[in-house]
Amino acid sequence: MFKIIEIVIIALAGAAAMGFFIWYFVNEIRGRKACASCAVKNKNY
Repeated sequence: MFKIIEIVIIALAGAAAMGFFIWYFVNEIRGRKACASCAVKNKNY
């Protein structure tokens, strides 16, 4: 029983880490696009 619980916890932790990595990667791509528009705003400023 304990081994099954450990496997479930590891699987959930792995899925959470993978989801966070994908979310961070998507935000990184969006952040670069946002930074490009911010750079234009800073030049105008």
